[in-house]
Amino acid sequence: MKNKLRPFLFKFIQCFLVVLSIFNLAQAERKVTEKSVGPGCTFIEVFDPDQRLGIYVLKVDLSNEHIKIDSVLAHDSLTGRETVLDMSQRKTRPHHQVVGAVNADYFYVTAPSGLTVNRGQLSRSSRGWAGIAFSENNKPLIAVFRDKVTASAPDGTEISNLLINRPRNDSNVVLYTGLYGNTTGSMTDGKAVLINPNGNSF
Repeated sequence: MKNKLRPFLFKFIQCFLVVLSIFNLAQAERKVTEKSVGPGCTFIEVFDPDQRLGIYVLKVDLSNEHIKIDSVLAHDSLTGRETVLDMSQRKTRPHHQVVGAVNADYFYVTAPSGLTVNRGQLSRSSRGWAGIAFSENNKPLIAVFRDKVTASAPDGTEISNLLINRPRNDSNVVLYTGLYGNTTGSMTDGKAVLINPNGNSF
């Protein structure tokens, strides 16, 4: 009797699993909703009834003359901490409505890890990672970006391969700007030089 039950139970379990799988597929059918959130901007939400998965997409028409892609630093500093929502609300003003925002980089403690350009200013040197950029006319580009920074002293001495707003070690030269904060935070031996931004003197 046991030997006869085993094939039956096995077939029953197989059938039950197939029916259960079909039922789960039916239950997991996705619901897609779309709504306009601004000129050339459509918010798309993909939702599973079991609430295990939610996908949110902002579809942007980059050819729309009212669309502008911008980068933002937390509290306008490399060392700041601020949520994406807070940055969006802070940057929203009359005739400048932020309709979408997303984290654009990994960050270490507070500062972004990769190449950072804010309002046309090189805010942090590249680490040789891939990144995304947008031209002035909103043309996107995904590539590995590398920067080459050179400084010249009044006596003609040229310093090449400068880093911008990066932690300094014993063998590199780093140019710090106000975005890095009030101190370089360097704990190694070396020399710090204050440069007059309005002239050529050291």
